[in-house]
Amino acid sequence: PDKDDLLDVDNYDGSYKPDHKDLEAACRNMLNAGADIEMLLNWHFFVNDYLGEYFDEINEISEERGYLWPGNDEDIFNAMENALGEIGMFDPERETDESFREKIKDVIKMSENYEFNKCHDISEWKFTKFQIEELFELYDQGAYMIPESKKEVFKQLVDRQCELGDPLAMKIKGYGCYGGNEIFECDWDESRRLITALFEKEEDPFYANTLGYIYYYGRCNNGIPDYEMAFKYFSIGAACDIIESMYKLSDMFNSGKGCIKSPETAAHIINKLYDEGRPGFCYGNEAKFADVALRMASYCQKKKMYEPAMYHYLEADLAIKRRLKEHDYYGDKKVQSNILKSIDEVKGILGPEFFSDELKAGFPYWILEMIWDDREVKIEVENIEGNRYRLKITRKRTDNGARALVVVPEFERAVLTYELTTEFVTDEPVIYEYNDKSNMYFDNIDLNDENEVSFYNGENVIFKVRNAEYIIRKSDLKESEESIFYY
Repeated sequence: PDKDDLLDVDNYDGSYKPDHKDLEAACRNMLNAGADIEMLLNWHFFVNDYLGEYFDEINEISEERGYLWPGNDEDIFNAMENALGEIGMFDPERETDESFREKIKDVIKMSENYEFNKCHDISEWKFTKFQIEELFELYDQGAYMIPESKKEVFKQLVDRQCELGDPLAMKIKGYGCYGGNEIFECDWDESRRLITALFEKEEDPFYANTLGYIYYYGRCNNGIPDYEMAFKYFSIGAACDIIESMYKLSDMFNSGKGCIKSPETAAHIINKLYDEGRPGFCYGNEAKFADVALRMASYCQKKKMYEPAMYHYLEADLAIKRRLKEHDYYGDKKVQSNILKSIDEVKGILGPEFFSDELKAGFPYWILEMIWDDREVKIEVENIEGNRYRLKITRKRTDNGARALVVVPEFERAVLTYELTTEFVTDEPVIYEYNDKSNMYFDNIDLNDENEVSFYNGENVIFKVRNAEYIIRKSDLKESEESIFYY
């Protein structure tokens, strides 16, 4: 056939249901006719348009994602059609003729492999380059994505690709053996071998960070650390802003392991990470804030600054709980255990008299957390009765709006919230400098020498209160849901 024949589809009015052999034939025809990406896209649009009902039926993704392990005619048709649909999907103009032809050949090979696989045990099955990439990309979403019945076959495929030097296979096995998972047993020597080879090949600083941990904890040496090697690899990771490498370097400077002992350097690193990490945590990036806050707390505890230590331990506790909801990283349960143990230690030092369900103060310092990023925050003032007033502070919930991280050590509580309610009592009148009391916003608070607290929006005073006692209760600290809305 020539190119015109491939595009002559307008008069088709049948109800024929294609199979994988038809897709294979179409691919061969395209290659023989010298088809290009535009012709493929036109053809693919046609078959999806005219045979859409059948395609929808056959393309239903089963729970075990059978098209990734095609074991029947529907699965292989689905797999081939999916591969064709991927060609040129993101940027057709960047699809070269050579890469286009290779991908078409890959689809043909799927059909040929299927005929072979039908006659052989699954352990001997052949997969194309595209299929392997899809399987490995699925694994990156989590080993739980691999059906139980396919895990051993998947492991064999990874092993086979590792022997061929496939970087993605080496990464999967290297990190699988790092502590073990659903596919691979723990094998620290194999993990180190593969991750080292990957680092030498790609110089990815995340691989250096991983090697730093292996040497720091002596994973391949019966638990005996090699701090010099750990310092070497953590230094590479830290130079590329890998957070874990940076706080592990802080640990090493603090103790003098593998380097000069310098607590000042350690403190500088952690303070920098904390200042950079706390805002990100408020924006929903769990990252490694738990580990950083834990080290801030530990530093304060060593300096016998127990109230700040409790403050940071509570931050760390909240952060690790949130991280454990989403991930199951190796060592996170140990981190959580260390945090809880440290909280109990500091609680014992502070004593029961430190803790309460209600706080009173001459300045509402807990409100400062609500305006941490110079945000204009809505405030509503309500007279409850007599000289008692309620303040309701609300941050805008926008598509990129961060919550406030409010921590009150006396309550043993840390929350991420958009709203905070507190009260104050004063025998003096509240002075409003803004006419619309129902639509007031502030971004700063100031306490002057006359015991007067002023709420500002920019340089303008919104309202002020003199000689007030501010009150907050443990029940006022509530976690806000992460849903988004505007007001």
